[in-house]
Amino acid sequence: MELDNTNFCRRIIMPWYESYLVSLLLVLWSISIFIFATIGFKIAISTEGFHKYLWFPLVLAGLSFVIIISVLFRIIKRSIKS
Repeated sequence: MELDNTNFCRRIIMPWYESYLVSLLLVLWSISIFIFATIGFKIAISTEGFHKYLWFPLVLAGLSFVIIISVLFRIIKRSIKS
């Protein structure tokens, strides 16, 4: 009897959070948060009492921008590999 030579056991299984669908949903969600933060920044600039809270929409926009860039790089790297 011969051994089965399929590489099923050696196949790399991609986790669900690394799939294209989840990555695209994460990018879309982060874009919506980035837009929300830029609107908040514009409102904080235009209102005199909110000038001391300008840091919050800036941090929110910066963090969402970092997430967008990192996930897009991951998608590009994965598409180049395969």
